[in-house]
Amino acid sequence: MLQQFDVSVGDMVVVSMELENQKDNIDFNKHEDITRYYQNAKQKKETNETLNVFEAIFTRRSIRSFTGDIVNEIDLQTIMQAGCYAPSANNKQPWEFIIIKEKNMLREISETHNYAKMLVEAGCGIVVCG
Repeated sequence: MLQQFDVSVGDMVVVSMELENQKDNIDFNKHEDITRYYQNAKQKKETNETLNVFEAIFTRRSIRSFTGDIVNEIDLQTIMQAGCYAPSANNKQPWEFIIIKEKNMLREISETHNYAKMLVEAGCGIVVCG
């Protein structure tokens, strides 16, 4: 699906949290409606426009390869703040986050955790404890 709409790993897409006017009665169970979000995302990427929240949700992808660039403190704080807004049962927010910047520690985790092999390429890692 990503190739069909020319959205690929490494592309940067800016996302806004504005909801679009839902005059169309969109059915999110219909493949055509989801396809429309991919098309909108591609168009907006080409014109450097921001995505609305539905476009961002329905066109999101998992990234498993990284540049290794250092993540700056302001971006880390923004990511952490966003993580703290995740819903939790009874709003207890039972999580803790550990930011790992040491390359040796990222390598050790990647060697011991089957689903963290890509960490050796990352600029940092965030361990989510709950």
